Amino acid sequence: VNETTFEGSTILEGWAQYFENLGASSIPPAEDLACRLEIFQLFQSLPDVEPDLICAVEVGTLISSLPKGKAAGPDYLSNEHLIFSHPIIANTLEILFNAILISGHIPSIFHQGLIVPIPKRRNSDLSNPSNFRGITLLSVSSKVFEKLILTRLSTKSPLIHPLQGSYPVVT
Repeated sequence: VNETTFEGSTILEGWAQYFENLGASSIPPAEDLACRLEIFQLFQSLPDVEPDLICAVEVGTLISSLPKGKAAGPDYLSNEHLIFSHPIIANTLEILFNAILISGHIPSIFHQGLIVPIPKRRNSDLSNPSNFRGITLLSVSSKVFEKLILTRLSTKSPLIHPLQGSYPVVT
C-alpha cells in the first residue's frame, strides 16, 4: 500500500489501511457538519408515523427469492441458512424486524461489513492493492430487512431514485 510491501502477519494491516484510505472523506469537516445539520433538520420536520408492521408472509416471500451460492457476511449466515430454515425463520425475523421498526434501534451486526478484495482483472499484478476492488459482505438478515423497507418505500414514494437501492424492485 503506497509503495509499501506487506508480508506475513502485516498483510491484513496493509489491506485495512488501503481500504480505509479509499473511504476517506474529501469533504472538509465544516461542510460535512453543515450537510449533517441540514439532514437532521429535514428529518425533524417529518411527521411521526406509526410503522406498518411486517408479517411473516412478506419475510417468507423475500427469503424464497434469495439467490443461492452467495458468500456469508459478518454474521456467518448465508442465504441458504434462511432458505432452508423457512418457514420457521420467517416468524423469527418478523419479530426481529418489527422490534426494529417499533424501537428504532438497529442491531450492531446490521452496521458491519466484511471487505473482501477481488482482483479487477485476471492478469493484473496481485501485489498492487490498486488492482483490487473491495466487495463488502453484509449480514443476510440486514439485506432482507433493507429489501423489505425498499419494497415498501418504493410503493409509497416516487422520491426514491432507482439507483438508491441495492435491489431492483419489481412492482
